[in-house]
Amino acid sequence: PTTPSPAAQPEAVAAACGSRPSGFGGRFLTDESRVFEQNAWDNAACSPAEEAALAASVEAKAAKKMPADEAQKLDEEAASNWDKFYSLHRDRFFKDRHWLLTEFDELRTAGRVLEVGCGAGNSAPLLQAAAASAEDAAGASGGCGLQRLFACDFSPRAVQLLAESPECQRDDRCVPFVWDVANEELPASVAPQVQPGSLDAVLLVFVLSAMPPAQMSAAVSRLTPLLRSGGSLLFRDYGRLDLAQTRLSAGRCIADHLYARGDGTRVYFFSEPDCHRLFGEEAGLVRRQLLTDRRLIVNRARQLKMFRVWVQAKYAKPED
Repeated sequence: PTTPSPAAQPEAVAAACGSRPSGFGGRFLTDESRVFEQNAWDNAACSPAEEAALAASVEAKAAKKMPADEAQKLDEEAASNWDKFYSLHRDRFFKDRHWLLTEFDELRTAGRVLEVGCGAGNSAPLLQAAAASAEDAAGASGGCGLQRLFACDFSPRAVQLLAESPECQRDDRCVPFVWDVANEELPASVAPQVQPGSLDAVLLVFVLSAMPPAQMSAAVSRLTPLLRSGGSLLFRDYGRLDLAQTRLSAGRCIADHLYARGDGTRVYFFSEPDCHRLFGEEAGLVRRQLLTDRRLIVNRARQLKMFRVWVQAKYAKPED
């Protein structure tokens, strides 16, 4: 489809972009009567009736908002809550992102990458391994051209775990550092290496959802100048009516589509128009891809259907 202009209405952008099957799956449900024959189906949207029921349930539970003083406390304790999370789970909670180079093939040729919200290392080791493999194979297909990976998180514990990982110990391409990108300027310790216009790609995978919308805008405004002309901002995060949202109980909603988990961390659920407002209209980047990725998870024993929803986007800094 034709790329909508930055001034295009968000609803028009969403309609123009549409959806597509995930790059890492190829099992499609064409006969609803066979839904319980497999554990999962790709690009499987819920029916209008199912969507209406899920939306009504989410809306009813969201009507009971978290008290303002509790929400403010979560904001003040955000870093410490993530530190506690990583101290408890280390690198065992989030799955390794083996789909990363399939979904974001821009990373195959990106020499200088900044991963925001690196956690304990769900993307960095994969990118490092791909780069090492490419070197060993003299640039064979399937590797990547990574030269330097700057990996930041606002949880000091997460950064410590990544820095101590075998991959980072073996490969000096990875530069882990602490950065609260929503509230602070780039740390002086890395600023000489990360100059404005020096990055080929910025990776934002399941990180902006941990921030309130105002902080998302602040973060993107700090990241955009770091991209070179034509550089890519690569995004994937939770979408509206994802299983994670429909399971949240009443009283966990802080604001529209923003929730508190039981461990004190926060999560926002995106729409395609949200992304275009953030990356296109506010940041002035050019849309290359904007889609909703859906997956149906099935509990065959209990005859239950559970819908996973993610929003994925690729935006580029305008060419000089």
